[in-house]
Amino acid sequence: MLQYYGSKHLFGLSILIPSILTLFVPLACNSSFQLALIVRMLIGFFESASFPAIFHFLPHWVPVSEKTVILPVIYSGMYIGEIIAFSLSGILVESHIVINDTFLGSWPNVFYAFGLVGVLWYPFWVFTVYERPEDH
Repeated sequence: MLQYYGSKHLFGLSILIPSILTLFVPLACNSSFQLALIVRMLIGFFESASFPAIFHFLPHWVPVSEKTVILPVIYSGMYIGEIIAFSLSGILVESHIVINDTFLGSWPNVFYAFGLVGVLWYPFWVFTVYERPEDH
């Protein structure tokens, strides 16, 4: 799929589709355990394309002499993102949001916030990222 569609679109969709599905996790959890498992399985399935896609960019964008620096930056960025996300998740879980006498706080906030961030990120990705430096 990477060779046919390109890493830009595959990586973008590997973030967008799980982000949309993440918005539905609270609804799925409130409906049934099986539906929640299916939604989480689909999230993992679509996210699995992100690693091959991001590493498909490296030969085009990163000079060979800099690969030993860029790869650790990519890997450490993932862990830094997890640290930030876990810290924010605690804050989101403690928040109490009421809209039209409907309580929207607690654990669903985590899924709504991170799902929304992924959906809002996608247009920026599509319009600012190029497959190769020659296309930029």
